[in-house]
Amino acid sequence: MILDAFPSLPPALLPTIAAVALGESRRNRPLAQALLAKHGLARGLAEQGLTDGRGEIRAASASWLAKAGDAGAVPAIRTALGKAKREVPRAAMLNALRDLGDDISADLAPERLLAEAKAGLKGKRPPALDWIGFDQLPPLRWPDGGAVDPIVPGWWMVLVNKVKSPDGSGLLDLYLGQLAAD
Repeated sequence: MILDAFPSLPPALLPTIAAVALGESRRNRPLAQALLAKHGLARGLAEQGLTDGRGEIRAASASWLAKAGDAGAVPAIRTALGKAKREVPRAAMLNALRDLGDDISADLAPERLLAEAKAGLKGKRPPALDWIGFDQLPPLRWPDGGAVDPIVPGWWMVLVNKVKSPDGSGLLDLYLGQLAAD
């Protein structure tokens, strides 16, 4: 990108570059984000993106803040996480908080994961998962030895299907990390 060679960004182009940095283009977004980071404009714009109405943009903004490595962004991410209802932005925000050194153990506590599973399974299970024997899932344990309620891993399987990503858009790795190693 030619703008990368500029000693400073032309003020007239900042709105356009910001729009690309928070836009939906997975190819151009990282280029614009890197350009804005080079000129010290990343954090403010990324924090603004946490309030965008589109989940993909909120998720990209959280990942951008994590990549920037500025722990000062933790309060803004925490605020956005408190309002997050969708799984993909929530996963990005939890991963960003973890990457920035924030303690996310309370966000992944067994009682919270159970409440999330109960809420997530209120609706009908997707027909695409009819072949899975939910009653045959192996028993799991928390690190303290307590049994994991079977609806929790059942919800995780529904979640993976819901977000159309085998890793649950980053949530599954976080969740599995809360289990006993065996």
